[in-house]
Amino acid sequence: MVMLTRRLLFPTLATCLVACATPAKPNLASASEVRTAVPAVTRASLPVLSMTQHYGYVINAPLESPVVFALFDDGTFVWSVGDVRNGRYFRTTVAPADVAQLVTTLEPSWAALTPQQRYSWGPDSGYRSFALRTSGGTFTLGSWHSDDPNSANVADQRGMFPRSGRSDAELELKWSDDYRALRTAWRAALTAVEPFKQAPAEPLDRYPPELKWVENSAR
Repeated sequence: MVMLTRRLLFPTLATCLVACATPAKPNLASASEVRTAVPAVTRASLPVLSMTQHYGYVINAPLESPVVFALFDDGTFVWSVGDVRNGRYFRTTVAPADVAQLVTTLEPSWAALTPQQRYSWGPDSGYRSFALRTSGGTFTLGSWHSDDPNSANVADQRGMFPRSGRSDAELELKWSDDYRALRTAWRAALTAVEPFKQAPAEPLDRYPPELKWVENSAR
């Protein structure tokens, strides 16, 4: 499996904007701020960092692989609030300097990961994947763990098992060095995008069309 590619290819997608007469719902991240509409991403924009949900081979699983969030090189940032299947997405704009800083921060550690440090999930299971696109190539991560500190089940390099009241700190004591490298890179990506969710944002009433590019490329 090739872990580093030089470019991403995205299918052509015609974006259709539909005016909505209903009032915009507040962004749960910062409901007190005034919202401003942000134009949909253009076809010239490419994702810099994205996370995709894969459902695996389970009964009644959706055929799609919805995108949890995506940051594009033109500064467009689109993300979901809650379960990606409920369609609660928001769109905002990130400063170009912040996009560049994110890449500068993440690329060295992601590029240093070995193939064994990039992926951790069980056969036919659901999992989430990250893709980081840089001038040096595209780097990917994949894992079936939950980022919820109160999740009923937890996962590491040994598999998935009940939390049984243990804290994340206790569980991390049993992580292998390879698995720790994966989770460290994973956390760094989540931390990097968290401030973007606090900006004024446009609530979307449907699955964002620009995310179809990311979704198709992740299949």
